[in-house]
Amino acid sequence: MEELRKLEKVQRMVQFMDSRGVYVSNSDHNCNRFLANFMLFLLEPCGELAIDDKCCLISELIPRLSSPFVEDACQHIVTEQENSGN
Repeated sequence: MEELRKLEKVQRMVQFMDSRGVYVSNSDHNCNRFLANFMLFLLEPCGELAIDDKCCLISELIPRLSSPFVEDACQHIVTEQENSGN
């Protein structure tokens, strides 16, 4: 049931983004689902961090993100999980 609620929430966000013209027009649904999940992530509470602060942080970080960096981060997490036995 929880997974179904998550899917519904993502679908509502996709529809909201579509209604505001914020979507990837000529892509498969996975791109828009990714963006919807990202938007939902931004809306999650994180201490005292306001949405405006989150947006500023993301704006600062985006230029430094690259595929190799994200792949390194993924490998780092996998290695940590293996070392901790999880």
